[in-house]
Amino acid sequence: MKVLVLAFVVLTGNGGVSSAAKGPHYDASSGIPAWVDIDTPKKFYKATSSRGESWDLVMSDEFNRPGRNFTAGVDPMWTAIEMADGVNAALEYYSVNMTETVTEADGRGVFRIITKLDDISFRVYNQYKNPPGFQQSIYYPTWPGVWLLGNLGRALFMASTSRMWPWSYNVCDANLEKDQRISACDGNPGFGLNPHQGRGAPEIDILEGGGAAISSSVQIAPGMPDEYRPVFPINGESPYCIYSNECKTIGANTPDVPSSITATRGHRSWYQGLRYAAHVCAAKADQIQVASQINASLELGIVDNSCKLSTCPASFDVNGDRGPVDGKAGSGLYWGVNKDGQCFPVMNGYNGAYLCDPYTTNSKCTAPLHSDGNGNGNKIAPFAYQMDAISANWPVEFAAYSGYLKYQLEWVLGRRGYVRWMIDGVPLFEIPAEALESPPQNAAKSNPKKLMIEEPLYLIFNTALSTSWGTVPPNAGKPCRGDGLDPKVNRICDAYPLYLKLDYIRVWQNTSTMSVGCDPASHPTRLWIDGHKSEYEDIDNPNIDNKLNHMPRD
Repeated sequence: MKVLVLAFVVLTGNGGVSSAAKGPHYDASSGIPAWVDIDTPKKFYKATSSRGESWDLVMSDEFNRPGRNFTAGVDPMWTAIEMADGVNAALEYYSVNMTETVTEADGRGVFRIITKLDDISFRVYNQYKNPPGFQQSIYYPTWPGVWLLGNLGRALFMASTSRMWPWSYNVCDANLEKDQRISACDGNPGFGLNPHQGRGAPEIDILEGGGAAISSSVQIAPGMPDEYRPVFPINGESPYCIYSNECKTIGANTPDVPSSITATRGHRSWYQGLRYAAHVCAAKADQIQVASQINASLELGIVDNSCKLSTCPASFDVNGDRGPVDGKAGSGLYWGVNKDGQCFPVMNGYNGAYLCDPYTTNSKCTAPLHSDGNGNGNKIAPFAYQMDAISANWPVEFAAYSGYLKYQLEWVLGRRGYVRWMIDGVPLFEIPAEALESPPQNAAKSNPKKLMIEEPLYLIFNTALSTSWGTVPPNAGKPCRGDGLDPKVNRICDAYPLYLKLDYIRVWQNTSTMSVGCDPASHPTRLWIDGHKSEYEDIDNPNIDNKLNHMPRD
């Protein structure tokens, strides 16, 4: 599957000119910015954001040089890892030798992650990259992921992500202090950190998934308390009913559906004002909606226990923005309304997880991994907290598997900031800062106000395979072909190796308010990582500085 990802990724401070701009800066005698690939055509040195701002190219990689080595410390831009994936019922092993840059038959230079099977069982071999700046471009097979993670957590290194992922919270809250490793309650955190500043490793997923749908999300903590979440299925009903919108439990399918849930609680639920828009594809007459009809339905209130296209927005998010797309009233396009019956993103039924330490006795958590203690005195401090996944699933057509698509992300900080996902410049999904910072509240104001993500983030791209997520393989965890008698299974297994391909990655910023860097004064990370080095590396994956602070110029 070919996925070309073109992304706007922005790192800035709390509005205005970021103190992150004080970070490392390397002038280039050529006049080309240090992290810009010399093969990037100059016509791409400028770009216009969705808000009409002119942004400058600050990082790019065209992958035109075949044979690059992604062993730690070798390539100035990317690092591959060598380890098994231990989360999400994964089946893959990430390996340096399963990544490469090659020149394709059409002359296109690409980066490839190879996904192949070993001779014994269905285990995938591939890997991720980890840039000093941020961004990407892609082509996907089984369970692709292109995502950004806060620099204070290294993916798959659980000691670094424990109580760090995916926090974006800067309030001293006695009820949450023990669950956030770097809390705003701490006036002397050490390691070069700023006093009374809550920190963490939040996540932005540019794309994740496979098959017929792709998910884009922000993952953040602390999560909302139960009274602001969809009702959990009861009476023995499977919790997975949320994915088919078929739960019988009242209020379990969609936040604030039926409308009586809102009246009972006395406040709205989940995140407000999210924005969804159509993705161009073959139109279907039975998917067409009329904005006035949807608005009238919501005004009257939803009686059914699940959304229908005749009563709810196409996104099935009754709390989403329904104003004109990008404020263009004359276009006839409204957020959440499928005017032309095209492919449309839908609110993801998955809305997060309750995270606990391995010795937990918390009833919200799965069974403890250990029974030899309560965690006191162990290396992993006790914790139990909710994280939220604010996510949309959008349909993907065969073109994404047979050719390159241009994926884009805009991330802007501050009270007027947002995270926005696009394909070829057309918006799919947007999370405004207000949705995170001004959530629904009861009289006691018990719903934590998160920050629009402002941590320095790094980029990861990977392909995975799991028994329970993404495109589940045949005979998961066993020899792929099983008894070899099923022709369909044999065709799937014969298709390997598969490739995740990236044609290019380009990042633009408003250089007067944004910057590239991993260790800004506003959100330092270097001394913390150096002071906890064993949490970020192992013998196969050393944390090595690269001496070349720019893209190669030869």
